[in-house]
Amino acid sequence: EIEDEELMELGIIITGISDSGSRKLQIPDDSLEKYKELIRLKMNKGFWNDIIGTDEIIFIFKLEDEIIEMVLTEDNRLKIAKLCSELNGDPIENTSQIFRYLAGNDFYSGFLRQFYPQEYN
Repeated sequence: EIEDEELMELGIIITGISDSGSRKLQIPDDSLEKYKELIRLKMNKGFWNDIIGTDEIIFIFKLEDEIIEMVLTEDNRLKIAKLCSELNGDPIENTSQIFRYLAGNDFYSGFLRQFYPQEYN
């Protein structure tokens, strides 16, 4: 499990905690690679982490026998949706609308509307 102190050491700001217990983070650009390393190392198997940036959305999936990292594109959107569905138990009909699915997290919705208006609507 990733400790708050580990995040703060990377200069990451914890802005809140969701109802499900997930942290709401602001990650400085110069901390992104170290944050991704931390995620790959310490995230539990069977989970994923999404990082919403101003010009890309990164998914890191930690499966039983591999770690998959992908930047969301039109070409891999369905693969990402399938992994989200499998790991979270949500219907593929929900996860295949990836921007709406992510916007279900109130922390992301305003950011997605601002930086991804075409995809969000």
